[in-house]
Amino acid sequence: VPEDRVLQAKYLLGLSLVRGNQPEPGITELLAIAAEESLPTSDIHSLLTSAYRALPEPDLPSALKHSQILLADKKLTGPDRAQAIISHAEILGELGQLEAATEQLQEANKFAVQEARIRHVSGQLALKQALKSADKSPEKNALIEQAITDFTEAKRLDPLNGDMARQAMYWIGMCHQAIGNTAAAIETYDRLSRQHGDTSESLAATLA
Repeated sequence: VPEDRVLQAKYLLGLSLVRGNQPEPGITELLAIAAEESLPTSDIHSLLTSAYRALPEPDLPSALKHSQILLADKKLTGPDRAQAIISHAEILGELGQLEAATEQLQEANKFAVQEARIRHVSGQLALKQALKSADKSPEKNALIEQAITDFTEAKRLDPLNGDMARQAMYWIGMCHQAIGNTAAAIETYDRLSRQHGDTSESLAATLA
């Protein structure tokens, strides 16, 4: 069997494993071929970034490494680059590097694509920053207000009331909790449970 076919088969197997929610074996397959120039290396590093984040215990430093390699590819342009930048911002936010994450998100905003996802990540970053601020401080209240605005807009930009809207509702509830507005949080979580039933966000809302 020609070597290029073997490599292509390994790539397709790795892709299938990652997309099939089997990140660990997918990572093994993809790492073995990541340096092969005959393969779509940007796609491989994008898949590895996703796979490391999808592990039962996410390996964020490894995800960040492959995200950086992906963004260093000057051939990555347009919506694909925007998506990679947003993912990079999410990873930085999960690592607590909020300022760097915000800078990346501002860069992604220049592409004028995936506005709902950008607003959603912006809300997450604002909430995380608020949680680092002093209780009942003007700064914390302003950041919570910004986060709620971002999540509300992300929900509006999901006309099918799908994943983004569901996630946004959950995070709005978390915002209300962060400032001690228990009644508003309960109302938001109840609405989420009624509208979205048996989903991970609905379950989390029930347990909140």
